[in-house]
Amino acid sequence: MDILAVFYNRLLYRPYVRSRLKHAGSDFRLGYSSEFLRPELFHVGNNFFTGPHCYFDTNQFSPVRIGDDVMFGPYCKLIGGNHDYSYTKGPLADNRYPRPHQQEIIIENGVWIGANAVILTGARVGEGSVIGAMGLVNHCIPPYTVAVGVPAKRLFARFREDKDLADILRNVGSRYTVEMVRALQKQHGVEVQRTR
Repeated sequence: MDILAVFYNRLLYRPYVRSRLKHAGSDFRLGYSSEFLRPELFHVGNNFFTGPHCYFDTNQFSPVRIGDDVMFGPYCKLIGGNHDYSYTKGPLADNRYPRPHQQEIIIENGVWIGANAVILTGARVGEGSVIGAMGLVNHCIPPYTVAVGVPAKRLFARFREDKDLADILRNVGSRYTVEMVRALQKQHGVEVQRTR
């Protein structure tokens, strides 16, 4: 890594992006060569971290809310907004306007996004969830769930035992209860592999 690039990222670019965010919590760490387009559409909580070479972009129809204690691995992408593919006035390339009434992107507290993962419009990643490397998320991942693949499939609950889940919920000051998490996991078909 070039010392000049490190200087630029840490002392110039990172503070610049942080100052332009809609909201920026404390401890904002943007990895080397990562970039935010339209940062004014991003609400970022405390203790935000990205690995190197991440890319964040959205439009006014898909605002982004990122909670506290969220980590992105290297080469992750978060892209909000879609174009109207039913456009009939010419080639799609001529349609410069995004489709209105899109969904926001929400990443709740304590989420870990693995390397090369892609988060798209309509994604809601629940508290404490883990998205595996190279996963693609454009739908709801319930709290404390591990999801992988393209598109990301909800594989299993992070904690098998309700006692362990209760401990983490208490330790992070969660707004969820064990019952709420288990109900959301069940609603989305997440397997809870309890030990015997």
